[in-house]
Amino acid sequence: MKRWMSRLSYSFLIIAGVLAYEIYRILSGRRDPIPGWYFTLYIVAAVACLILGLIGLRIRNEEIRRFDRADSGGGPDR
Repeated sequence: MKRWMSRLSYSFLIIAGVLAYEIYRILSGRRDPIPGWYFTLYIVAAVACLILGLIGLRIRNEEIRRFDRADSGGGPDR
């Protein structure tokens, strides 16, 4: 699971950005009116994708740090 989260982290962030842009377009009136539950669904999906993307980035950075420590033989003070 961690492997897939780290691989898909940037994709989740891109999707969150696209959904945030759609929310902006709805609020600014540049898009046709939509039902209220669509708008709520966009907000929930954008937040979920943002959270999943940030979790994936954290996992990815933990793997990089672990690899660097193992490679250099450095301790926790590095």
